[in-house]
Parts: sequence; C-alpha cells; structure tokens
Amino acid sequence: MQFVEKNLEKIKLGDALQGQIERHYLVTESLVSYHDMKIKLKDPIIEYAHYVLTKGNYTEKAEFAKGIKNDLVIKDGAICFSK
Repeated sequence: MQFVEKNLEKIKLGDALQGQIERHYLVTESLVSYHDMKIKLKDPIIEYAHYVLTKGNYTEKAEFAKGIKNDLVIKDGAICFSK
C-alpha cells in the first residue's frame, strides 16, 4: 500500500478498476456517515487498495493488479515501476 500512496499521481487505472474504486468509495462514505464516524477517508484508490490487499480474495487482488495500466515489477520484495 505504501507504493500506492507514494505514487498516487503516477498510477494509471483501467476503466473497470476505476469503476470498482468509485463504487467502493461510495459504500465506504455511506457507512462512515451512517455510523457517524469522525474519520477522514483517504483518496479512493488508497482506500480500495487497503481493502483489496488486506481483506480481498485472490481474484480481487488479481483484478486490482490487472486494472493498473502501468508496467510494474517486484524488486527486492517491493512493487515498483518497471523502467
């Protein structure tokens, strides 16, 4: 998730993933409001990445990865942009 937060402006999303992120954020906002929680939500992609990477199943994680249009690699155990 640190990668997503640090590279928020550089990450390019596919339309399907963008739609999932927007729906997830609307549901999250609704729940926060309904339960009168005094928290400030982070950027929608950060909230969705947190959900998928911590609680999502394998399919959700795979769809998240496929929805990122940038070329990514894992280097020294961390996600980074390919060069």
